[in-house]
Parts: sequence; structure tokens; C-alpha cells
Amino acid sequence: MESTTPLIVIGSGATLVSASVSNSCAITGNDLLCWGTNYYGQLGDGTTTDYLQPHKSLVTGATALAVAPSFGCAVVGAGALDCCGRNNSGQLGIGNTMDHLSPTRVLAGSVVSACTTIAEDELEHACAVLQSGELRCWGNNQHGQLGDGSQVYRDAPVTALSSGARQVACGPRDTCAVMDDGTLRCWGSNLEGATAGSNTQSPVNLDPH
Repeated sequence: MESTTPLIVIGSGATLVSASVSNSCAITGNDLLCWGTNYYGQLGDGTTTDYLQPHKSLVTGATALAVAPSFGCAVVGAGALDCCGRNNSGQLGIGNTMDHLSPTRVLAGSVVSACTTIAEDELEHACAVLQSGELRCWGNNQHGQLGDGSQVYRDAPVTALSSGARQVACGPRDTCAVMDDGTLRCWGSNLEGATAGSNTQSPVNLDPH
């Protein structure tokens, strides 16, 4: 049942939330609570059971979240990145295309933030910003959204930007990153002007007109 007014989902303690079209997760203290569709194990509790209310994930100590319709990632501890759920395009970044119902380590440390594809389709990918400013991406690369100059799907992280990245956002077919110098770089499909330029498989600076 839809609600046209705000409802209390978690009574207290929530500090960060990430949502997709079919599932959501929130950090509360040391716990990660998730709810919604869990067909691929994207809620990270080791099952494929859907939950109508917040349910405790196996993730602990999360500091950042990136939730997609069929998979999700969390920055934990001292900057490690764990992901779980669907992996048909290598979007979990673990070196294979096997789905995982429980959080699986993607990067061992130094991750500042991450993003996952915001739309529900077959084009799912993810990216992570490291403390060094390097940006790594993985998953579906049909439109060059991984930024490695190719359209080859990657089941493990590849470098899109070697340095200077501060923040990243993943679109359905494109990716954009804010740089330390204040410039914005985007790459991937330019469908409906998403990258404000032309289709490109490598990061390009965007300038307002």
C-alpha cells in the first residue's frame, strides 16, 4: 500500500539511508537494517526472503551505503567494501558472475564512498572512490559506463580515474565524478543528454553552457 505522507520506518538511531525502486537499507549504530525485495539476496542476510519491515543484515560497522534494485554495497570498518546480491554482469566485483546472498569482500580497504546503478535493468554497475582519489568501477559496461576506455564487462574493479576523484554517482548507463579541482567528469551513454556531450567510454570534463 502506498503512502502519500511520511511514515516512521525506524524509530530511532538511523544515521544513513540508501534506497532503490524495490529495497532500502539504513545504518543504525553498528547494524545495517534492510527491507524490501530480496530475490537475489541483495538485503545481505543470507536468504532470499522479502521483508516488509527493517531486518538485520549480516553487515556490521557500515559507514556508507549504495543500494541498487538487485544488489548492494557497503563500506565497512576501515574502508573495506562488501557487496551482495545479483552478479550476472559482474556487478559485485568479486572476479566471477555468481550471485551471493551474503556480503562478499570486493576491496580490502581505503574506500571512501561507492555508488551502484540507480535503475532496475540489465545494465547494473558499481564504482568506488578510494582515499587516494582513484576511482574504480566494475560490472556492465555496454555503454562504456566503467570509464576504462572499453565496452567490455568487468567482474573485478578497473581504474576509471587514477587520481583526483572526490565523489561518484552511477546512472543506468553512465557515471559522473566530482573532482578535487571542482570539475565534473562524466562518461557512458549520452541518451537524453545524460553525459552532456556525446557517447564516451572515457571520463570527459563537463562545462556549463
